[in-house]
Amino acid sequence: MDNLSEDDQFISTKRIETLVDGIFAIAMTLMVLNLRLPEPVGVWTNAAVWDALGNQGTNIFIYALSFFILTAFWLNHHRGFDRIQRADKGLFRLNVVWLFFVAIMPFSSYLVGDFGSKTPAALFFNTNLFLLGIFSFLIRRQVIEKELSEKIFEKEDKKLIYSLNLVIPCIAALGMILSFWIPGYSYLIYLLVPIMPIFIRRILGRH
Repeated sequence: MDNLSEDDQFISTKRIETLVDGIFAIAMTLMVLNLRLPEPVGVWTNAAVWDALGNQGTNIFIYALSFFILTAFWLNHHRGFDRIQRADKGLFRLNVVWLFFVAIMPFSSYLVGDFGSKTPAALFFNTNLFLLGIFSFLIRRQVIEKELSEKIFEKEDKKLIYSLNLVIPCIAALGMILSFWIPGYSYLIYLLVPIMPIFIRRILGRH
């Protein structure tokens, strides 16, 4: 192992990005399968169809929430890899574990869609997003601390990036706590996701 060349210590970022794009595309597509109407009994009337669509309200909300959060993770990953020429093995391993939790999201969404008012379902969903957020943060930190990017990050840049990358895991951790008290409403905490970065930038003076 000690005789490995420098090139053997690194992995092409293109292969990682291809894997990331593929798994995200599949996961984000599979989640829509959770939107389904019950099997028809007899002839469907207009009222019955409207009623069935109304009963999909929770599923639609969870689908939209999961879809846009995954989009945010994908975009953040793309930006983080934008100026990386090659990835070390530590970064590769972090990406593999992270993608494991991405691939579970369709099941998490399904679980919440059918049992959203139950603590186990809410806890599973919020924990899934917490782990997604934590490993997304670890990936970004690996890039910066191991100097895998062409970009030079100043101390203030690191502080802002790390703070922004901890928004979702911190909100998800709160969601995990709320899962024991108000599981059916714990998902509403994610409405803070687009708002918190604004406050963080203002606090750090980075508008």
